[in-house]
Amino acid sequence: MWTFSAAFETFLRPMDESELARQDDRARDPAGVVLACAALVVGLVRFFRLGTWSLWIDEALTLADARHGLEGILNPVGYVAIDRVAELVGGPDEFGLRFLPALVGWACIPLTYWAFRPFVGARRAGLAALLVALSPWHLYWSQTARFYTMAQAVSLVGAGLYLRGLAGGVTRMVLAGGVVVALAAGLQVPAALLLGAMVAAPWCLRAFRLSVGARGERGAAILLAVALIGAIAAGSWLFDVWTTYLGNKDIDGSAAAQARSIAHLVLTTGFYVTPVLGSAFVVGGVLALRGREPMPALLVLVVLIAVLGAIVASLFVRVTAQYLFVLLPWIAVVATWPLSYGQGRGVRGLHVAYLLLLVLPTAAGTGLYFFVRGGERARWRDAYYYVMEQRAETDVVVAMAAPIGEYYLAPGRTDLRHPREVAWLDKHRPNTAEQWARSGRRVWIIVKPENLEDWQVADRENFRRFAREECRLMKRFPVDVEGRKLDIEVYLCEGLEGL
Repeated sequence: MWTFSAAFETFLRPMDESELARQDDRARDPAGVVLACAALVVGLVRFFRLGTWSLWIDEALTLADARHGLEGILNPVGYVAIDRVAELVGGPDEFGLRFLPALVGWACIPLTYWAFRPFVGARRAGLAALLVALSPWHLYWSQTARFYTMAQAVSLVGAGLYLRGLAGGVTRMVLAGGVVVALAAGLQVPAALLLGAMVAAPWCLRAFRLSVGARGERGAAILLAVALIGAIAAGSWLFDVWTTYLGNKDIDGSAAAQARSIAHLVLTTGFYVTPVLGSAFVVGGVLALRGREPMPALLVLVVLIAVLGAIVASLFVRVTAQYLFVLLPWIAVVATWPLSYGQGRGVRGLHVAYLLLLVLPTAAGTGLYFFVRGGERARWRDAYYYVMEQRAETDVVVAMAAPIGEYYLAPGRTDLRHPREVAWLDKHRPNTAEQWARSGRRVWIIVKPENLEDWQVADRENFRRFAREECRLMKRFPVDVEGRKLDIEVYLCEGLEGL
């Protein structure tokens, strides 16, 4: 009699080469096609409530730099593209600025299916595409006026070429894939982590006594040589990128600071990838490595090497999960590896259960994103509009994220890095509110308390004392997101002249 235990053992049994080939050859697998089509339809939620959420600081700076700061930008293509498309769809409002990232985010869904299907089969590729379509993390960046979905889409084109080149021993395809991923790094520099992992992974396979074959390794060797030459040729640009980032995100270099930086990377990545998908990646990765097939093992190693590179970088600078965003389709594909694994009666039920285990929590996260978490955006717009309705003509507005305030309080202005309506309050200018208050003016202060954690301890405590003792909390704009503090607080100080 077929038992659950027997089904589970069959489910975990590594497939032999002929069995894997039979599954991978099922390009017209009806289940895979259904999953892929469902992913395309579900992916349209990227356009739902696209203009509802407030801009956040990076989106405001996208507009500002597209109009006034391209000369100093190392990756201008994304800025120009977002700005031009925004104009085409009605102007640089929330919807217009996010339209191109949403469109490209939707394109990442079929690209995920295309890039990986020849190596994992239609069923796994279809499920991976569905997971990308439903991912709240992917939704967030699809609904953000930045370049992460663009980098991911380009990197998926490169990944598809690279993997096909390795599997078929076609050197020009391997090189083409590497060049395309390098272009993705031009859109969003952290995509270079993926390129480095793709260069290194074929050689790391040897640690598992696996190989992509003599012709595949020849392509990988030429890609390695080209990557080294390219890195040397672009050395000055890469140094500028690193020093710019180091200046903005550096840590103090102590062991405690490095440990906190690594922990921040791990925790944020776990939050956005989600514990369910992350655990499924671990299970799928173990099974893929046990299967002794080079291409599935390569997919696992690419993710692990890129994550290791991010951890090393976090010893010097503050690295967050967003810099690993290009890996999401790779993680999703590995997580689907148990699907269609094993043969025989009873295994199908395990496959369905595993699919539901992956899809249902992700779908629930999508619902929370739209209807509970408020797009996981701080409510800057609500706070600024509240102040605009309450303030007198001579009142001063002091705020964190001043470019956002300039966008909402001075409609039509685009030079948002140099605000006129709002005075900056940040770790570089921690006393702005108190200085204005001591001039005798009424001061409205808009604060995101979470941002205070980046301030020097003395500055943070001094501001909190000032807000508590000299100001009134007028209104709080909460956002219900577990594990994150996105609330905005509005204070009013009546003026401290003569004190």
